[in-house]
Amino acid sequence: MKRPIVSYSSLEHLQNLAEAGDLDAQCCLGIIYSEGVELTKNITEASKWLRCAAEQGSVDAQFRLGLLYSQGNDLPLNHPEAFKWFSLAAQHGDCDYEFKLGTLYASGHGVPKNRREALKYFRSAAKNGNPLARLALAKF
Repeated sequence: MKRPIVSYSSLEHLQNLAEAGDLDAQCCLGIIYSEGVELTKNITEASKWLRCAAEQGSVDAQFRLGLLYSQGNDLPLNHPEAFKWFSLAAQHGDCDYEFKLGTLYASGHGVPKNRREALKYFRSAAKNGNPLARLALAKF
């Protein structure tokens, strides 16, 4: 997973920027809360900040929000919501995000099973360099 390349002098400064609507700060704060880095892990806060950034178009936040909904650890498992965010992230051509979307189509989580769509995303992900997508294609 990609991490935003952002440097902040303090968490308080990061929080202030996030509250002011800074997309990178919101995404970064969401990651910090989701992973429990520097702060106690808090999935509710993580999803709040990731959603703010995702709604502003942060591809990384869209993908990470999809992960939170697909894992259902501290957030209710919600495959349709996960699919929504993974779909938005995959539209940007990142091979990891395309691969994840392909796995959802292959498994039918959050979307009806669709072999054709799964293959489409696996092919694109493989073409863009994802080794797991190449493996998935070999097994299809």
